Amino acid sequence: MNAKLPSDFLPQSTELHELHELHTAQDAEPFPTDLLPSVLRDIVKEVARVTQTPGAMAGPLTLGIVGASIGKGLSVEGHAGRITSSNIYVLLGAKSGTGKSECAKIIFKPFIDHANEKHIEWIEEELPELEVEKDRLEAEIKKLRENKKNPETIRTAQRNLSRIKSSIQKAPRFYADNVTGEKLAILISNQPNEALALLSSDARDCIDILGGKYQKNKTDESIYLKAYSGDTCAIDRVDRPSIVIKSPQLTVVWAVQPDKISTLYNNRQFTDGGLMPRFLAVDTHCEPVVRENTKPIDTEVLDKYESLIKALLLVLHGDENNVIQLPEDVMSVYTEYFNDIVKERQAGGRLEQVNAYAARWEENALRIGVCLHAAKHPENAMAPSFSLETAHEAIGLMRWFAEQQMQLLEGSLEQQNQELEERVLKLIEEKEGQCTKTDVARKRITENSKSAQALLQSMVSRGLLVEETLPAPGRGGHQQTIYKSFQ
Repeated sequence: MNAKLPSDFLPQSTELHELHELHTAQDAEPFPTDLLPSVLRDIVKEVARVTQTPGAMAGPLTLGIVGASIGKGLSVEGHAGRITSSNIYVLLGAKSGTGKSECAKIIFKPFIDHANEKHIEWIEEELPELEVEKDRLEAEIKKLRENKKNPETIRTAQRNLSRIKSSIQKAPRFYADNVTGEKLAILISNQPNEALALLSSDARDCIDILGGKYQKNKTDESIYLKAYSGDTCAIDRVDRPSIVIKSPQLTVVWAVQPDKISTLYNNRQFTDGGLMPRFLAVDTHCEPVVRENTKPIDTEVLDKYESLIKALLLVLHGDENNVIQLPEDVMSVYTEYFNDIVKERQAGGRLEQVNAYAARWEENALRIGVCLHAAKHPENAMAPSFSLETAHEAIGLMRWFAEQQMQLLEGSLEQQNQELEERVLKLIEEKEGQCTKTDVARKRITENSKSAQALLQSMVSRGLLVEETLPAPGRGGHQQTIYKSFQ
């Protein structure tokens, strides 16, 4: 990876440029399709061929749908007993008319078909029975009141009626599109397993709502933060009953025009609050292309993919949460990946400025790993051991996503570094032509002297400053390094 990294602490004055101004004309690093299980690998290649889009489009969409299909059905227990589930947040950028809707339609189809079938099945089979029971209980309560029966008998019937009315409101929903945060919380709370997916091949409205379209410009991301990690969520409103969700789980798979990704990263609330570091965001660099083939998608490949998604939905997407223990060698691989990142996140490290983003990389690699494991063993994902190969594949995919994340934000980092350098030069001018790393830290240009040292050394290497080491002042003194503007 190169050293250009994003920042989670954009200064108030920082504005991202349009994404097409942040990138060179070169194509993005190709999506590592070969790291996917064979069924997913084949469908990604076929969809890319048919839609004439890069694998960077179908690949992340496919991972997202696998995670949504697993639901709460499979998690892994890793370091210190930490439980990690399969849900991921995917955000793809592609220009209008370059194939994102067509690509998403193929990838989403088996999941949506299953969801619609279950919804119709509930309407035709379960809802009528619930309605009959509701009418029976209402008639029973009326009769009990007329006959002035025991109040406790009436209360019991009323509680049963309340449960039936609640069940009538809880039609099975596997996914939604553009909903407010409050409505999303209601939909999640209505699901028996408190799991839901947000799917959209044109998520412009979704992002507008997230940015505060219906909240008087107040951002609407709270449920997204809690449902990513499964944290208990309670929503209280004066005009409606309280909503309490014990363990929400949300999967997000969005495709949108690149300017909307810029909107999300420009909003400090989404970076400082932690929403954007949770997303696997990619600019696919799709461009209109000349049609070169008319051969339809391979039916065998499509059938295998649809069978895989259906199997995951039938076997795993239920009320039970199966947790498998990661083997020691797999935990060691993930721990090594985590520790390598942590070393670079520390003061003065090359990932210091991307701390909030890099902090999520190992966790998202685990989530990707759950998806890969389930896709390899859809019928009995709880039985086989999570393999070392799967761990390496998941980390390889996460490295690719991390690189895309950095590319999306490299422009803001460059601007931030320029602002820091200007503050250092101004400080040197105020201090009569020189400064030390301690001066820089005391002025709060950086968080500590180690970070100050890294900034000053960078300016020296770029020819902006010169350094000079002064002799120690007398016995027991320490040498001091001062920095001056390059003359």
